[in-house]
Amino acid sequence: MFLKNSKTNQPANMSTINWAGIPDSLVEKMKEQNKMPGKGINNIILTSGPWEPEWFETYSQKFLPNGT
Repeated sequence: MFLKNSKTNQPANMSTINWAGIPDSLVEKMKEQNKMPGKGINNIILTSGPWEPEWFETYSQKFLPNGT
């Protein structure tokens, strides 16, 4: 039922941020400091472990977008 009533795809030119709940003064300060949020998911992946296997980067590029 939930999926029938929700939007699963959003046009590329629409923001996913509800700007109505953010004070104008904060938005202006974000503009001044060039900190406006962009659209999309960050392309940085953090990993942890005792070492990075030699094959990790080439293997992961099969599944991740270019530049990740």
